[in-house]
Amino acid sequence: MVQGDESSSSDRLGALGALYSADRQDAATLVTARLALLALQMTYMGLVAIVLSGEPLAVGPWVAAFSAFPLWFLHSYHLLLVAISMARVTSVGTLEDELYERSGLSPTERDLIGIRAGERMADIARQPLALKVQAVVSYGGVGAVMIAFSAYALVVAARGDGWGSAPVVLAGLLYLFLLIASAAAWLRVARLPRSGEG
Repeated sequence: MVQGDESSSSDRLGALGALYSADRQDAATLVTARLALLALQMTYMGLVAIVLSGEPLAVGPWVAAFSAFPLWFLHSYHLLLVAISMARVTSVGTLEDELYERSGLSPTERDLIGIRAGERMADIARQPLALKVQAVVSYGGVGAVMIAFSAYALVVAARGDGWGSAPVVLAGLLYLFLLIASAAAWLRVARLPRSGEG
């Protein structure tokens, strides 16, 4: 009977290890995808800024006014990846808790290993002040650049057609809607549970 219990415990430990490895790999892949999206956004902005800065304007007012929309599309996808990443972190943390119980490590070591070690640095609520500033600059900076680029696209389009023209008004309303939706989504993502929380 004892041998059966040991075999069952070993099978459970193997299953937990396999789930843990898969979740960690998924989490790493999501981080890579998020970095690639940020690089794509920055490259797109640079290239479009060059096109929009030409005199005379190389594109029409419709293209100029809506040239920032792909950035919002990429930003929305990035936001979804952040939410998925946070769900993965919670999943990895739960599996680590199970593995930790079997590890024999002391309670003081728990927060120094695995996903929780990184979470102390990544979670704004638990970050030291210096890292809170960096997080605000990082995420707020991306948002500020997108808003500034959207405004720049509208200014360029308005230079030719005026502020009351259809492309400028419609693009402006679209960007305002996307900004409000994005802010609401980020607030919701910020309230998602972290590993180590109930």
